[in-house]
Amino acid sequence: MGKKSKSKPKRAIVTSFGKKLENKMNQQVKEWVESAESVEQMNAMLESHVQSLKKVRGYSELISQQLNIPSKDDVARVANLVIQVEEKIDRLEEKVDRLGEETKTLKKKSEGVSQREKTNKRNDSRQTVINNNHAASPMLMVNPHITDPRLFQNELECMLDEEWE
Repeated sequence: MGKKSKSKPKRAIVTSFGKKLENKMNQQVKEWVESAESVEQMNAMLESHVQSLKKVRGYSELISQQLNIPSKDDVARVANLVIQVEEKIDRLEEKVDRLGEETKTLKKKSEGVSQREKTNKRNDSRQTVINNNHAASPMLMVNPHITDPRLFQNELECMLDEEWE
């Protein structure tokens, strides 16, 4: 039991000493950080560091130019140009899509108009054959669709025209 009683006071002494040392060090660090002199020293160190970084950046630019290797800025510029080109391509794709839709619409409209024109043309040609005074027989006047070979030929030509389109 004697060992345990000796270790407790030693542990208390070490713990007490550690806390005092920690408080003293914290106080000194706080005083040093808050002092104007330490702020000036840190400022000078930061300025020196910034200057070193600028030199390193300049040297890396020089070396990359000599070795014909793209620098960080070159890569950034190319990336920016790629983004701009992608945006232009997107705009062009949208315009092409719109033109395609407009073309389909116009094609449908023109098909409707040409269909009407063909129908009108066919009706006109039928009427011409019917009104033709050179009919071969009186039966042609009664039912020209069946008996008149000229009308048959005209209708056949119209059907062939429609088939080839």
